[in-house]
Amino acid sequence: MQRFVVVLMAIVMAVLVGARLWSPTAAALHAEEATPLRQPRTHVEMPAPPGQAEENAAAPKPPELAPGQQVTIELTEPPAPRYLSVKTDGNDEFYGRLVREESHGRAVFDPSLGRAAREFVYQFSNLGMDPPSDVRTFLTTSSGAIAGDTVFQHLRSNSDAESALRQAIRAVLDGSTTGAGLLHLGIGEVYQPGASLMRHIGVVGTKLGIDVDPMERQVALGESWRLRGRLRTQWRNLEALVLRPNGALDKLPVQLTGDRLEVAVSGEDVPGAVELQVVGEGPDGPGKLVQVRVEVGQPLPTRYEATLPPDESALRTASAAAAYAMQLLNADRQKHKVPLLSWDVALADIAKEHSADMRDNKFFGHVSPTTGMHPDRLAKAKYLAIASAENVAHNPSIFEAELGLMHSLGHRRNILDPELTHVGIGVAGAEDDQGRMRWWLTQLFARPTPHLTPEAAVAEVRRQLAVQRQELDLPELAADAGLDDVADQALTFAVNDQLQDASNRALALAQERHAMHGRLRVWTAVTADLAQLQWPDAVKLPASRALGVAAAQREDGRVALVLLVAETN
Repeated sequence: MQRFVVVLMAIVMAVLVGARLWSPTAAALHAEEATPLRQPRTHVEMPAPPGQAEENAAAPKPPELAPGQQVTIELTEPPAPRYLSVKTDGNDEFYGRLVREESHGRAVFDPSLGRAAREFVYQFSNLGMDPPSDVRTFLTTSSGAIAGDTVFQHLRSNSDAESALRQAIRAVLDGSTTGAGLLHLGIGEVYQPGASLMRHIGVVGTKLGIDVDPMERQVALGESWRLRGRLRTQWRNLEALVLRPNGALDKLPVQLTGDRLEVAVSGEDVPGAVELQVVGEGPDGPGKLVQVRVEVGQPLPTRYEATLPPDESALRTASAAAAYAMQLLNADRQKHKVPLLSWDVALADIAKEHSADMRDNKFFGHVSPTTGMHPDRLAKAKYLAIASAENVAHNPSIFEAELGLMHSLGHRRNILDPELTHVGIGVAGAEDDQGRMRWWLTQLFARPTPHLTPEAAVAEVRRQLAVQRQELDLPELAADAGLDDVADQALTFAVNDQLQDASNRALALAQERHAMHGRLRVWTAVTADLAQLQWPDAVKLPASRALGVAAAQREDGRVALVLLVAETN
């Protein structure tokens, strides 16, 4: 996600990115459903000779689950008490050797991700479908794994040969894992006696630009904690967001010492979960560096209540998918008591082009090789905005896309930002070889720049200054025609970003015309939002009595203004 806010002379950019990309691909999915195990086996050896086994007709089938149904996800292993604390065993050493050989050093085996892969495979078999994005997040966190954008590969086989594992590993190595950093792979297996294909292999891949230090997943009430790690790649403009148990979303400082990163999180006085996300600009553009969840004053969860994606089979066109995405987006705004967004056709056209660009040119992210970042796309379309932000997602359903964005803190902040008033949603779809849709989605938010006549701009400045004076119990500054004319004569310099020249010109003219009223102060500025200006102290002084103002909106939508404040003799 990206966010851009324009204030005064600067474009202040807060980049909030890293949409969770869950892009499951199937190397060898078969029509028959697998029977879930009570206790999944995690070793490599097959319980039966290799080859095609006869399906046991008495083997139970997974339950028939309806779209939109509520389900309870239960872990098959106790939750990991710490992040990155899974101990390696002989199986992991075996998997690690395969990863090294197949990747030629491009990837490393991660035992915590291996545990997550086992959970993924088991839940896939239990649900008869790929687990939704929020379920995958729960399973990854419960396994004590650290993951960014992730690819999941599921393969069924009746062979105990290494070739099946190598095939699944290669599929992830060749997949569309996004992000900057080293590729981490987790491998897990589940055997299901009685099924026609008993061996289920899962491989999870994620690129991480940081090596996170092992840390606790649970702290006591009032206890502070820290996220520490070492950056593997160059990141700029790092920012930490924290979601508190009461729903508040705060920003925390990121401390960098060389390549060492640290974020301190204060303790909570109420039980609940705290989520922390670090985002910034990496080698491939804006992205999410890491997101972790810590339980405060409560046990680590062993189950998760989830809602399966609803039936979206009727969404066969991009326009229908975009309309549904808008419905879900405003439903989240309404749920959190934030004013609803207005649909903006111009923003939708820009967003639609970016989604099609990602699909057609096989990339995922905010930075396009041809159109740059979203402010570049806005500028090309001559769309003027006081503030703007972008979310992108790539999912098998629109429901999962919105769900995933709400679970990613940077994207969540964009969705629930009350300062953003308009949105355009662009969707591009494509069918896989089994006729299932996949969607590339772009949410482009903005607070459009209002068109202001010079008279309207001056009136707004006077109104705001009157409010400032009233709050200080001071009389309103009197309008002075002579000072207004001086300000207007100096305004051309301000329009051209020559602020110092504008101030000098105003002072010189005031002296020439004997327009000085005691002490005279001149203040100049260029801003995209008059409401965000920090007015000079001169307008708050009791001795200040008269005011001269000139303002004009430039072609880029920003307002240039010259302010003269005079004290009485």
